[in-house]
Amino acid sequence: MPQVYATPGVYIEEKSAFPTSAVAVATAVPAFIGYTEKAIRNNKTILNKPTRITSLNEYHDFFGEGPKIKFEIDKGDDGEPFKLEVKQETNYYMYNALRLFFANGGSTCYIISVGLYDYSKGVEAPVLNPQENDKGIKTLLKEMEPTMVVIPDAVLLDEADCNSLQQNMLMHSGVDMPSRRVALLDVYNGYLPRTRDEHDVIEKFRAGIGNNHLQWSAAYYPWVESTVVPVTEVSLDSISNLGYLKTMLSDSLSKADADKKKTDALNLLLVGIDEITNPPDVSPTTTDAVDKANKSAAQAAEAAAAAKAAAAIPAAKAANAMAEASNANAALYAANAALKAADKAAKAATIAAEKAKAALAQNPEAADADKQAQEAKKSADDTQKAADKAKKEADAAAKKAADLEQKATEAAEKAADTDAIAAAATAAAAASASAAAIAAAATQIGDASEERLTALHNAMYTSIPLYKTIVSEVRSKMNILPPSAAMAGIISMVDGTVGVAKSPANVSMGSVVKPTVNITHKDQEDLNMPLDGKAVNAIRSFPGKGVLVWGARTLEGNSQDWRYLSVRRAVIMIEQSLKIASEGYVFEPNVSNTWVTVKGMMTNFLTDQWKRGVLAGAVPEDAFSVDIGLGVTMTPTDILDGFMNITVKLAVVRPAEFIVITFQQQMQKS
Repeated sequence: MPQVYATPGVYIEEKSAFPTSAVAVATAVPAFIGYTEKAIRNNKTILNKPTRITSLNEYHDFFGEGPKIKFEIDKGDDGEPFKLEVKQETNYYMYNALRLFFANGGSTCYIISVGLYDYSKGVEAPVLNPQENDKGIKTLLKEMEPTMVVIPDAVLLDEADCNSLQQNMLMHSGVDMPSRRVALLDVYNGYLPRTRDEHDVIEKFRAGIGNNHLQWSAAYYPWVESTVVPVTEVSLDSISNLGYLKTMLSDSLSKADADKKKTDALNLLLVGIDEITNPPDVSPTTTDAVDKANKSAAQAAEAAAAAKAAAAIPAAKAANAMAEASNANAALYAANAALKAADKAAKAATIAAEKAKAALAQNPEAADADKQAQEAKKSADDTQKAADKAKKEADAAAKKAADLEQKATEAAEKAADTDAIAAAATAAAAASASAAAIAAAATQIGDASEERLTALHNAMYTSIPLYKTIVSEVRSKMNILPPSAAMAGIISMVDGTVGVAKSPANVSMGSVVKPTVNITHKDQEDLNMPLDGKAVNAIRSFPGKGVLVWGARTLEGNSQDWRYLSVRRAVIMIEQSLKIASEGYVFEPNVSNTWVTVKGMMTNFLTDQWKRGVLAGAVPEDAFSVDIGLGVTMTPTDILDGFMNITVKLAVVRPAEFIVITFQQQMQKS
């Protein structure tokens, strides 16, 4: 209805002169799936809830720190002084991989924590690859922003489980969320060189991922040795079998051709390593005491309830309840004995530290070690104080438990009615509280031991060369990581600086020392152009250039349409951008005016992408075409059925993968 004007004058009306514009969607937002230390935001759990972060500090706030990875040291092979094996149940990759992501230009990403670190189990296939719709990959079905899926922890599963998870990543990208995201895959055991036989890591990877949805993913080989884990994160606590470490270091010092006084002084740094790094096993004892006391209380309570229900109360039930209370009391005394052992160990450490100081005083060249000895003595004094306090609390708790046992025994002797059984239940419950008091006292010993552990590590690192070598090797192994997260960071950096049309290749990798396997020009032929078409992109080291990504293909290497990762991702960006912009025309009149408006909107957007270098052609008409209209893309039946059909053709820029320069000699002209 037209506006009715009643007052003479001049009126101004504004109308939209331009069609709705399309805006390019984000192209480099990875979603990382794996284990974390915690998953708390605003005091609420965020397990299996995609959480958007933009920095490593945000990750620390919501998900905590990295895992405490432990290694087992053993006798070396083939003349090597030692060998290290990671304890697989303590190994998790996502945290350090995320560090590598930010080090390579990554910014915005999503984190999906599927579980917390469990050093008794490690990664588990049902947790990392769950079938529920509200866990793992399935949580991304409702998230529109992520454009990449990355699961660094996948390669820690058994090979068959890793293959199954990676197939699900392909299914998610190609079927569940088509034209929206790609999967970045790691080669299982990709730190190993190729063998060209049935055990070849590349051939096993190609067979394991199947043949479906390959255009929606890219894989990279080999793994890389990074620098994201600093030496400060390695300590004595990184070695699981410290007893063998002490033996090995002692043997190396005794065989060393060095000044005897200095060797003896350094040997003193190893004195008490078992006591300092392996504190008395108080926790199991006290836990057992608590369990037995709680069991005693429960049994006594059950006996009382049974007595109230029955007319007669057998005295045997009271005797059984008191036996449990006695067992709990015995466990308490065992814990007290363990604390006394800790007291003795602390005194031994104090004496050793004093001996070290005296020996070092005779050797002026060991001035640096003298400082470490003084620090060790101070730490020993602190432990002595903690042990004294814990001992007093343990004695008090044990005395209280003894009194409780006496009272419970007296109650059992009078077990003629239900009141006696009730008294036994009360006594057993109080014994449980006494056991908890000893557990709290034992914790103080553990805290003091951790401080001494750090002091001993620093002293040994600066004074014993073999130990320094071991620490360096531990750090090196912790820094060997699958490359998918680094590639996610590189893609983010390239998209932000150049654009999605630029291949994420011929780019230097940040915080990377070297690839774990050196690939030659000849070696890469089968990676890039295999007979089955499953291309794997190489990571190579070049003299004077560093470590470069030297491949730009999807896994569907034989496809003329989707061979290149940049083409696949550029088309995803264009499709999603035009889809979102076109949603504003749903339910609009399906007539020529609307068709012209939609075509204008798409043409403007594609022209802008042509100017940005995403589309190839001397003029826009060579780069793309947009067709819409009756008799062009629609029939009268289509219109009656409510369909508006649009056909968009694109000439996407492809990378110059092979540059061939031809030289010829010509005749001299003068």
